[in-house]
Amino acid sequence: MFRGVMAAAFSPQCLDAMSAPSEPCPLATVGMDGQLIVWDAATGQRLFDFREAIGGLKSVAFDPDGTLLAIGST
Repeated sequence: MFRGVMAAAFSPQCLDAMSAPSEPCPLATVGMDGQLIVWDAATGQRLFDFREAIGGLKSVAFDPDGTLLAIGST
């Protein structure tokens, strides 16, 4: 059941994806259920899922070049 999005972050790679549509545009979301999903914002395809066993995920951010993803939890 969808309970809403707590945090979201677009990768800086999305700026490159606008000029090169074949490249994915990563969008990371953390749901109210504490699950991280990374999507390709251009296609809606799921690229990656992660759920922490203890606590819950609360925040998400990409580094400036879009190669690393940081997640915060309780």
